[in-house]
Amino acid sequence: MSAFTNILNNLVELYVPVVHTSAKHVSRGNRHYPCYIRKLLHAKAVAWKRQKISTLETDKLTYKLIASKCSAAIKKYHAAQELELIR
Repeated sequence: MSAFTNILNNLVELYVPVVHTSAKHVSRGNRHYPCYIRKLLHAKAVAWKRQKISTLETDKLTYKLIASKCSAAIKKYHAAQELELIR
């Protein structure tokens, strides 16, 4: 390493603050959704289980309908969160 990079590294160690984060804040898998979205997710899980067991076409259509409602609600929620962040 050159003298310049050594000086630069020393300055970074002295003047750049270090932020420690815990593992739970790094993970993006656990989102906290509002109650109406959690209810939709639960209904989607129930419909998925029902359509996997059943051979009826109505159960499959019900799952698709609930899944699309759930997806739309989550997208709308994230869009509202981003708008709130911008404002």
